[in-house]
Amino acid sequence: VRITWSRLMNAFDKETSWGGMLMSKFFDWYAPKFEAYSFALARANEYEADAVAAELTTPQDYGDALVAVCTAGECLDANYWDAFFKKADKHPEPDRLPWAGISDYLQNQQLPAACLQEMLDKQLERKSSYQNTHPALGERLAALQVPARLNQPVPYDQTAAKAWLGDKLPNVIKSFDEDWYEYIQPRWTERYEYVKESEARLASYSEKDESELSADELWDKARLIEEFISESEALTVYKRYQQTYPDDPDAAFVIGRILYNKQDPELLPEFKKSLDKEALVVDACQYAYCYLIDNDRHDEAEWWRKRAEEQIIIDDQDTEDRAYLRKTDQLIKPQLDKEIIDYIAEKL
Repeated sequence: VRITWSRLMNAFDKETSWGGMLMSKFFDWYAPKFEAYSFALARANEYEADAVAAELTTPQDYGDALVAVCTAGECLDANYWDAFFKKADKHPEPDRLPWAGISDYLQNQQLPAACLQEMLDKQLERKSSYQNTHPALGERLAALQVPARLNQPVPYDQTAAKAWLGDKLPNVIKSFDEDWYEYIQPRWTERYEYVKESEARLASYSEKDESELSADELWDKARLIEEFISESEALTVYKRYQQTYPDDPDAAFVIGRILYNKQDPELLPEFKKSLDKEALVVDACQYAYCYLIDNDRHDEAEWWRKRAEEQIIIDDQDTEDRAYLRKTDQLIKPQLDKEIIDYIAEKL
């Protein structure tokens, strides 16, 4: 029902007729209220589902399954998938296809215990939020009255895939790999070419004194260092850029973002500078708000929340103004360079 009301609200928001817009006002008022009032019931349903699962198995078995779901997938991303896609930086074609590879990976080695523990610690630190009806892992385990235990996945020979699919499993994996290759191959090649060209550009920048670089080249150098070397080195170059161009809100935003990753309180004045550019306001406010909430500075966080809401209202109005052409709108000739007009015409 919650999904239905949300869909109705979105559908009526797109209506331009008088009746549609009248209904839209009602749904814009009612649907969020229904969402909020029904949230408690939806959250309670999650706990009830956990209790049923624990009854069908045991509370500890189900608790172990919750821990596995919350940790093993992220560790697999970090230890297999990230390394697999990183190969596109150096090789124009994958040396082997991923689903066959992951079968061998799980068969021949276990996920690192340190990685699993790190992921578990992160999950247990999380608190339930209003972003999702699912409670946080720690609260679900507390409701089951069981401790958080880490168990290594069962040996590969006992996986559900083998038990259910039997001799058909190799064909299923092969089919997955063929579909994957058809979809991803152009993107893989594109990534390889991008990295190759980017590394050549970065090398050319490094051969020059930074005073010889234009603003665009210095910015590009910092961006490439961030992407291919490290945030810390990139931060140094971004700050040198900012010294030359102190009023650039993009530089302030990027510096603030990197400082956020370091949890450095100096991020706040940087995000304040980035508010001069409307396109950056919401993201800057989100970073600042999260930092302040995490550090129990709720009163300061409230200012950033309100500033973001103000900008969202402005952005929504701008979007609506651009989306519709009314009889009362005045059309004016575009004040654009011929080069830009020719470019747009060519693209159209």
